[in-house]
Amino acid sequence: MIEFHKFVPQFGMRDASPFCLKLETYLRLAELAHVKTQLMDPSEAPKQKLPYIVDDGETIADSALCISYLKKKYGDPLGEGLSPDQKALGHALCVMLEERTYWVMFYTRWMMPDYQKIVLEAWFGAVPAPMRDEITKKVIEDMKVGLRAQGLSRHSEDEIFQFGIADVRAFEDALGDKPYLLGDRPAEYDATGYAFLANFCAKPFTSPVGICRKLQAAHRLYRAGGKGRLWLERRAKKWGPVFRKTRRAVKNLEHRSIPINRPML
Repeated sequence: MIEFHKFVPQFGMRDASPFCLKLETYLRLAELAHVKTQLMDPSEAPKQKLPYIVDDGETIADSALCISYLKKKYGDPLGEGLSPDQKALGHALCVMLEERTYWVMFYTRWMMPDYQKIVLEAWFGAVPAPMRDEITKKVIEDMKVGLRAQGLSRHSEDEIFQFGIADVRAFEDALGDKPYLLGDRPAEYDATGYAFLANFCAKPFTSPVGICRKLQAAHRLYRAGGKGRLWLERRAKKWGPVFRKTRRAVKNLEHRSIPINRPML
């Protein structure tokens, strides 16, 4: 059986890593039997990151490589009937979420002071105080270097969130009125879309991107056609009442009547 290694649940979510949640959702959609191992520290994992899987003695790390392996070995039921154009669209949107939008989420959680405290307490709160201070200082310094090298932190906070809003809206436009990204049934790309949108909606980390995400996609994404196949249905019912409120919030944001250099709501 497939062994799926992921982070422990955090912040009211099955997994606060969109990449782990992506793979877990894919396994569910593809109906692949698996067992889960939940970890706090990825330092001992292959490539020192999560998720990874072990299957018949073979270890595969990285969510994209895991899905590629699973499709080759167990077939690709989620890709049946999709045209090359549809697959190209799904691939491009997923790369957008994983290679740019992700860094906006990363910035929100690890660089904004109020949220940084929440994250550090969740992951390092059990470490004794003197050691914890030293470790967390080094972690934040390394992350700042990474964000600077990636390029995002060279922008203002206003500009960073505008990048995220543009990405989420592009995904919403591609989704349109369909129950799933490419039509009436889920594809592998929906696992990525759900994982990122759900993470942006995590309650402790409210941001202009999270509000924009609720504007259109949250109320309908995977709800009408989901029928329990995705994880989102339990929370979706709560988002209807905020639809009009968040529309006004984002409209004000776009016209700069609301400062976006601090958490909103």
